[in-house]
Amino acid sequence: MKRKAFVGFLAGVILSMTALKSSYAIIHQDSYEISLGQGMQLKKISQVYESGVQNINLVTVDLNNPNVKLDLIFNPNEISKRAKLSDMLKSEPNVVAAVNADFFSMANPSFSIGTMVKDGKQISTPHYQPNQFATVLVDDAQKASIEYIKSGVTIYNINKGMTTVANSINKPNGVTKGVIIYTAEYRSTTFGVKPTRPNLVEVIVQNGVVTDVRVAQPATVIPSDGYAIISDPASGRDLAQRFSVGDNVSLQTEITKNFPNTRMAVGGGSLLIKDGKPTSITKTVSGKSQRSALATTHDNKVIFMTVDGRGMGGAIGMSEKDVQSFLMAQNVKEAIVFDGGGSTEMIVDSKVENRINSERPIINAVAAKNIAQKGSPSRIEITPLRSILVQGQKIPLSVKVFDSNDNLLSGKGVSVSAGSLGGSFDGKNYTFANGGQGTLVASYGGASGSLDVEVVGRNDTDPKHRSTLTSTSFAVATDTSAGSDDVMIRAMAEKLEKELKQVPNVILLGNSGKEVGAGNAVSLSKANLKTVGSTGFLLLDTSGDSLKYQWDALRNAASSNLNNLVIMTNSKINLSGKSLEVFQKIVHEAAKTKNIYIVEKRGSNSSYQEGSISRISVRDIKNLSDGSLSDIKYLAFQEDNGVLYYSFKSLAN
Repeated sequence: MKRKAFVGFLAGVILSMTALKSSYAIIHQDSYEISLGQGMQLKKISQVYESGVQNINLVTVDLNNPNVKLDLIFNPNEISKRAKLSDMLKSEPNVVAAVNADFFSMANPSFSIGTMVKDGKQISTPHYQPNQFATVLVDDAQKASIEYIKSGVTIYNINKGMTTVANSINKPNGVTKGVIIYTAEYRSTTFGVKPTRPNLVEVIVQNGVVTDVRVAQPATVIPSDGYAIISDPASGRDLAQRFSVGDNVSLQTEITKNFPNTRMAVGGGSLLIKDGKPTSITKTVSGKSQRSALATTHDNKVIFMTVDGRGMGGAIGMSEKDVQSFLMAQNVKEAIVFDGGGSTEMIVDSKVENRINSERPIINAVAAKNIAQKGSPSRIEITPLRSILVQGQKIPLSVKVFDSNDNLLSGKGVSVSAGSLGGSFDGKNYTFANGGQGTLVASYGGASGSLDVEVVGRNDTDPKHRSTLTSTSFAVATDTSAGSDDVMIRAMAEKLEKELKQVPNVILLGNSGKEVGAGNAVSLSKANLKTVGSTGFLLLDTSGDSLKYQWDALRNAASSNLNNLVIMTNSKINLSGKSLEVFQKIVHEAAKTKNIYIVEKRGSNSSYQEGSISRISVRDIKNLSDGSLSDIKYLAFQEDNGVLYYSFKSLAN
C-alpha cells in the first residue's frame, strides 16, 4: 500500500503577529499530521519568521473514545524523587503520548506545586494561593475541565465528632508548620522522632480506620491504602488526643466536596482560556521560552502542546500570552499552561518530539493511553517530516505500526529501506545514499507500508566546474591579510591583490572588511545583494542555526529575474531543522528558473552538484596553517551565454 505524506501549508491555524510580538510576517509554514491510532493524532507545526522559528507539537486525544484514557504519571519509586519522563514511562503500559505537567519544588525532597489525583485518590492538594495555579480534572465519565481549586484538607473523626484542619497533602513545607498528610505515593515511611522534633505525632490510617497513634516513635510504614497524619509543633500532642485506634476518619478537600467523581487531576500554572475566552494570566515566567500546555475542546477532546524555544534550532519560543493566543486560534474551550523551559518535554510512541538539550527530572506528567486489546501488526504508515529530501542528509521519519483495529503498536525494531535509493535508517532518521525517484518500504511483524519519494541527488562532479577558464568575469576571494603574521600568507595576499586588479568584478568574503583589488572589489554586508548585469551576489550569515532577519533578502533574490545568483556565506552553513529545510526549498525552487551557486567559506576548495545547484567551498587563506601553496586559490567565474562557469585559480604559479 502506498500512501502520500501530508506536507502542506497549515490550514485553519492563524497565529496573529500580536501573539508572536513580531512585526514580520510568516515566511513559511508547514504542518504534518500523523495518526496515533484510536482517538489520537499528532500534528507537528513549523512556522518560519524573520526572527526565527516556531516548532509546535500538538497531540489531540479524543476522550469520547472508550479505549482512550488520560492518566497521571510520576516516579513510581516515590513522588518526592523527581524522575525523567522517559523513565516514568518504563513502568506505565499502553502510553501513546505524554507531556510534562506541574511546576515543582527544586528542594530535596521535591513536591508538586499543585494538585494530583490518580485513580480517584488525591495525593496532592492545590497551591495555597487561591486562583493562581489551575487544575486539570477528568471525571469518571471522561469529561475534562480546568478549574481553580482551593487548598486545604479537613479530617473528620466520625467516632469523636471532631474535625482537624491539615495544611496540605504531600507538601513537606516543614513538619513544624501544622498538620500535613502523607501518602505512600510520596514516601514509603513516616519521618520518625528526632532530636529536632521530639514532639512528633504520627497518626496512621488504613482503609479509613486509625490503626496507630504514635507519639515520639521511630518511623513506620505508610500503608498503600491509607495515609499518615503528622504534626510536631509544641501543641502537637493535641493531635494524639484527637484520634484513637479504631476511630473511623475521612478526608474532605474541595475536590472530594465539589468534584467527587474526579478520577485524575493535575496542577499547572495560569488558566489561559475559560469557556472559549481568554483569561487574566496569573503567573508568568518572563521571556519567550519552551512551553508546555493542555487544552480542552468543545467536543470533549484534550490537546497536549509543546513549543520549542531558547534558540535551539533557531526557535523563538513563546510567552504565556503567546500560548494563549495560539490556543485561542485553535478554538479551544479551556487551556492551562504547564511547567516550561527545560522541563518541557513531549514523548510520543516512545520518542521525544520536541527539541531538548537533555531530559530534566520532573515531578509528574499527563499520559494518553490506549487501553484496548492489541492485535498483530496489520499496516504501517510512513511520513517524512521534511518536505524536501536531500541525498546524504538525515531525514526524520515517522513510522507507525497499527493492528487491524487501528491500535498503535510499539513498532520497536521496524526496518526501513529505499530500494535503488539505498541508505540507512537509525530508528528515527533515514539517510538516502542516492538521489532520484524511489519508494520507502517499512516492514515489521509481517506488516508493511510504502511511500513514493523523490530525493534531490548529489553529483560529485559539477558540470559548471571547469579546470581552467579562458577569461574571468567575476572573482570571489577571502580577505587574507587582516591580522596575519605569517610571511607566506602576507606575500600571497599581495600577489592576490595584484591579480585581482585584473578582474572586472571582485566580491570579498571578508574577514576584516579590507578591500583587496582596489576599486573593483566589493565587500558585501550581510543580506546585501550586489548585481552586475544579470548576475547577483548575496552574502548571508549562516553561522547560527537560523537565518535571522535575512529571509526577505534571500526570497527577494531568489524570485528576481537574474540569470545567475551566487549565494555566499561567511562560514559553513550551520542552519538546522526547519531553517535548513526552508533554505533548501527556496534555493531549489529558484534553481528551476536560474543558475544557483552556493559558496561557503570553510576548510577546503571543492565543489559538487546538489540537484541543479552548484555547491562550492572556498578555503579561507587567512586560516591556512599547513603551508601548502597549492591550496592558496581564489574562485573565478566566467560568464558564457548567460551561464557562470567557475574554476579555482591558484596563486602558487
